[in-house]
Amino acid sequence: MRASGLYTAETVTSGTAEPRRSIGFAACLRRVLVRVSGDPGLDANPLVRATDAAGLIARFSFRDRLAGIPIHDEQGSYDRPHDLTCVFDPGKVDALLERLGRKPWLVRPRLAAVISVRGIKGERSMLASNSDGARADDMRASLVAAAEAIALPLVLPAMEQLSDIGLAAEGPVADDIRLGSLARSTGADLALSGALAWSDAALGWIADWRIAAGGVEQRWQVRGVGFDDAFRNGVQGAAKVLSGNGPPLGSLARSTGADLALSGALAWSDAALGWIADWRIAAGGVEQRWQVRGVGFDDAFRNGVQGAAKVLSGNGPP
Repeated sequence: MRASGLYTAETVTSGTAEPRRSIGFAACLRRVLVRVSGDPGLDANPLVRATDAAGLIARFSFRDRLAGIPIHDEQGSYDRPHDLTCVFDPGKVDALLERLGRKPWLVRPRLAAVISVRGIKGERSMLASNSDGARADDMRASLVAAAEAIALPLVLPAMEQLSDIGLAAEGPVADDIRLGSLARSTGADLALSGALAWSDAALGWIADWRIAAGGVEQRWQVRGVGFDDAFRNGVQGAAKVLSGNGPPLGSLARSTGADLALSGALAWSDAALGWIADWRIAAGGVEQRWQVRGVGFDDAFRNGVQGAAKVLSGNGPP
């Protein structure tokens, strides 16, 4: 993708007037910041969510998804779905990233995705560009969508390429010689290795991921999710590592001996007369996000821990 394309994002809005326009602008800004930096954590950053996105937009356009279809029943033009495209000013976006302690990630390696799948009935297969296993087409489309969302060049090898170097559905591959050979055969620079396994106990897929770059190996895991979220976790984790924004979230939990990670971002706000704390936890295939505003850090941390306890104990959202 050309660098200019990184600064463009799309979303769907219900109409074109306020406040839906501002909601769409904000969503596009978060997507652009994640794409340009390679850091998926910026989506929940409180400073990002407090930024006036309109001031960073160079131009925007709406497309009526129901163009040519007359308004019917009680539907008004205010709630007709529109595709909103926002093109952001690169200089302004880069300046915001600098304030956030990030920088543009403009030179991106091409990844070969080597993924094994153990399905609901225990059947094993490799996900390849021409594999025909259960839900292979859906999984390929999901993986491609996850990579495109963060603008990470990615290719799936063909079954013949996997077979040529003896790769089978055996879990996340840790043989860097074979992975390097496979990556080169597909025109890629590096290999992202993953293993998806269905788990009744986890109420979803368990995905283990591995990437080696710059002499450092990173492993991470997500549990109890749909395969859309599993692929998103793998691709976003790889982007976070390769862009220099730290290890994937799942790898931190595992390295400390923990089962899950509670993620939080605290930012002081003069306007809120205190701290703004944004929290996130994913458990049982469901992600929960919550926020508290205008508090001391004691209350901010209490809110985070109590919110996590409420989710994990099955007593509802925070």
